[in-house]
Amino acid sequence: PAAPELLVHEPVPALIAVPSPLERVDVTTLVGTIEIGLLEPRGSGSAQTVALCIHGMAQRANVVWEWTEMAPPLRERGAVVICPNLHSCPRTTPAQASDEDVLAALRDLVRWARDRYGAVPIVIYGKSWGGARAVELAAAEGDSLQGLALACPSNKFVDLEGKLLAVSCPVLLLWAQDDDIIPCQYHRVFLAHLKRRPRGKLRTLVEVLEVGGHRVAPFLEPGTRSRDKLLTWAELAGFLQVQTNCATNDSED
Repeated sequence: PAAPELLVHEPVPALIAVPSPLERVDVTTLVGTIEIGLLEPRGSGSAQTVALCIHGMAQRANVVWEWTEMAPPLRERGAVVICPNLHSCPRTTPAQASDEDVLAALRDLVRWARDRYGAVPIVIYGKSWGGARAVELAAAEGDSLQGLALACPSNKFVDLEGKLLAVSCPVLLLWAQDDDIIPCQYHRVFLAHLKRRPRGKLRTLVEVLEVGGHRVAPFLEPGTRSRDKLLTWAELAGFLQVQTNCATNDSED
């Protein structure tokens, strides 16, 4: 008798319920449909900025939606908050996706945001695995982004140095000293490369917590400098761009 055929099972997208107050929206990209959690300004208020928040690797709701804690206060500041669930598409599921496919999907999400909200500043937030993807996205998008915020980003991606040097927008780097997943010492690697960029010393800010682990929530604790910077990063990054451009122009005169 003929040998039985081997069945190849396609990965099943992970359906993780979008938490309130975010609204579920499906966005078509080149690599497949991505489920996002979306929060827009109240009423008829127009978007002042867009915050695209990229989660870590684990397929758990508390990781996928980890950035949503700052969605309501960002909305009050006129921001649109976009939190993609990259587990919702087989080709962007973190454990098996190629960096190229994830980058293609994220760039399509940026284009979707621009089509929907117009020419408003876009800020990218990324944590851990999502931090690495955020670096790749910022390097690919160039001058079109307003700012980049990285919480304990992974350093496991191709050409770390080259991609960090290619990030032109201001960068906020956050780490906790007790992070036992990606140790805090790695912030020095990121910092060294980021400061080598043109105007990099003036466009790179760091916040280090003594206690926080490998999570976003401690950086959003009320009263912390990290919370203030995360919630105002669009405005602060815009200010840094203007100031550093002026400093460069003055030095050339």
